[in-house]
Amino acid sequence: MPVTKDKKMDLVIQTVRAVSELRNHIRRYIQTRIKELQTNLTFEMFEVMFYLWQKDGMNQQELSRLTFRDKSSTTYLIDNLSRRGLVIRLEDPEDRRSKRIALTPAGSSLGEQLRPLMMELYAILGGDIETLRFCNGIALIKDMTKNILTTC
Repeated sequence: MPVTKDKKMDLVIQTVRAVSELRNHIRRYIQTRIKELQTNLTFEMFEVMFYLWQKDGMNQQELSRLTFRDKSSTTYLIDNLSRRGLVIRLEDPEDRRSKRIALTPAGSSLGEQLRPLMMELYAILGGDIETLRFCNGIALIKDMTKNILTTC
């Protein structure tokens, strides 16, 4: 049975809504959990820290790209993380105009404290969903992203 143009449009709308809804629920979950742990971080700061826990010493541009934020928003978040003693800015040896963001010992320690929270979240999200469904979902989202990028 062929899918009509209207049916396809409805499926696209449902997919975009489902992705947005998932992000909102993840945000709420993380905000609740970091508050319970009495961690002085916002969700936005947590996102930046999450990527630094994965790869310490990234430059600000890379963090902006990964967190889907403009440079000024990223700078503001890094300023706040720096005031909290979680990160420091270092000169990039390859480009003096660029800064690398490095974790302090307190920032690394916080990562060790929050890593179980992330593993718990991933276990909840994964639940009993089969691997193939993740592969198909990832491919779908990447294709949709490619489609929007080709029009901009």
